[in-house]
Amino acid sequence: RIEVESVTSPPSSNHKWEKYKLFQSSISSDGATIVFCGGPVTAMSWAPTPYDQATEDQILAISVTPDPDKQYFLNSKYTDKGLIQFWNYGPLKNNTVPTDKPKLEFCIAHTHGVIWWMEWCPSGCYDSADLDGLRKLGLLAVACSDSYVYVYTVIRPQQMLGKIFDVVPTFKLVVEDGNDINLGEIPGQATKLSWTRGSGHSYIAIGYSNGVISVFNVHTESGLLKKRVNDVFILKPMLNFKAHGDA
Repeated sequence: RIEVESVTSPPSSNHKWEKYKLFQSSISSDGATIVFCGGPVTAMSWAPTPYDQATEDQILAISVTPDPDKQYFLNSKYTDKGLIQFWNYGPLKNNTVPTDKPKLEFCIAHTHGVIWWMEWCPSGCYDSADLDGLRKLGLLAVACSDSYVYVYTVIRPQQMLGKIFDVVPTFKLVVEDGNDINLGEIPGQATKLSWTRGSGHSYIAIGYSNGVISVFNVHTESGLLKKRVNDVFILKPMLNFKAHGDA
């Protein structure tokens, strides 16, 4: 832990401290909210909703690791357990102060280590109405410290019991130990991703901790770039290049 030697603007002697229980939230009179996720937050991303659906709930995905003291090095890979939490902030409107506290809707458990970045498919994946009691929130891509990017089809489990679910990803984006192109070293952790905003949102660019960038086509039907293993589609990159020396 870090020893604190000095503090600027310390709280007054009559300051009231608050303790939060796991998954507890609060909202102040000015609409500012606090949620207690139970561990270090490493990434977050708002689920996109259709522009013409102003009354839809706004959902924030938050990735959390369980150990606040563990150090992670970018030249290694990690497969620790973690959670992706989905918090419901209700309908949010510009120039309107929210009055409802955020609430935890559900979580996805994983063993991908640290999730350094999350990004939703920008559009076209949100269900505004229930289908057989389920609603799809969208496609969520997560860049992980085990070197892979996973794409989850996130279903809002309104009719299910429990808060934590074990979900199989739809896609796993893989650069196979330097075999795809001679880059001189095995790509390390996936630290950043960007989902194209162009029509169809076909491409995902991924940055790795050793400076490699890979581009994947999630719509490819090429047998060289896509295969199915159990219930997961394994995708290989259509392009690799070395952008710089490290993350």
